[in-house]
Amino acid sequence: MRWLAVDTAGEIGSVALAQWDDGGRMTLLGSMDLPTRSFSARLLPAISEVLQQNHIALAAVEGFVVVRGPGSFTGLRVGLSAVKGLAEATDKPVIAPSRLAVMSSMQPEASQVHALLDAGRGEFYYGMYRDAGWECAQESLETATTLRAIFADEKSVPRSGGCIVAEGAVAAALTLLEQRAVVVVHATAADVFSLAWRYRQQQRFADVALLDANYLRRSDAELFARIPAQAAQGPNK
Repeated sequence: MRWLAVDTAGEIGSVALAQWDDGGRMTLLGSMDLPTRSFSARLLPAISEVLQQNHIALAAVEGFVVVRGPGSFTGLRVGLSAVKGLAEATDKPVIAPSRLAVMSSMQPEASQVHALLDAGRGEFYYGMYRDAGWECAQESLETATTLRAIFADEKSVPRSGGCIVAEGAVAAALTLLEQRAVVVVHATAADVFSLAWRYRQQQRFADVALLDANYLRRSDAELFARIPAQAAQGPNK
């Protein structure tokens, strides 16, 4: 059972090909990084190259995994469009985990994982997961102030059994975590497969027609719209 994974959510993208046996043991067959700002030009050639290196035709791939975000608008648009096109052309299923869930799955022994990404404009994208990224308890866009309140609550973030994960650039700015240890991770397409196996076992496939990106930043319209609903509807008579 061979699956192809694409991750274009971060600054550096990646493609990976893996094979599972019937017991769920995974073998990574190949992977390739995509340099920053080259996703649109390099993604499809990279997919072709990884397949050719393993002498595998696209039709022999059982399905596709694509990280749906949060991430940049351009990167996610490129990755999702490519995978949706490949899935429709081959009539194969798609698995689309959250980037925060993938980060959480990289700490399988933690009972509870809190994942953080930089959302820009002084905000953080926050996710709380249990069961190695499988169970999502919360995903939200937070400020430093609201994160400080979350991490100050021992019931919400227990020091025993809990784990905080973040990418390097974010971890450097997280003095707000009150001396809590932060595990620095950089998830790639090769890291999605442990979580993807469980998605496959549970038939948790995405509806390709409805699959959309989870953008890391809020739009300017969301940030700056200040017109009350009543004003938008016009004066009362």
